[in-house]
Amino acid sequence: MAAPFIFINTYAIKEGKLEDFRRFLPVFCKILEPHEPCALAINAYVSADGTGASFVQVHPDAASMEHQHRVAREHAAIPINAHKIGQGRK
Repeated sequence: MAAPFIFINTYAIKEGKLEDFRRFLPVFCKILEPHEPCALAINAYVSADGTGASFVQVHPDAASMEHQHRVAREHAAIPINAHKIGQGRK
């Protein structure tokens, strides 16, 4: 088996939006799950101070990760940035 493809992205959670993020996350995961047969793991972590979140995705290959991003764009009507919960970090 080839080494897995691991993708980590982080988001800043806007002040006062932590509870919105916590409500949004299970909905977002329920949208992704049935469309993600290849993902080995997708985990989300919130920082101790509640100002940031990280997503760690483990895929068998880059194509699986690209598929997950397509699914997220197609099926998650409101991505995190547009939900005004947080914004991607660089």
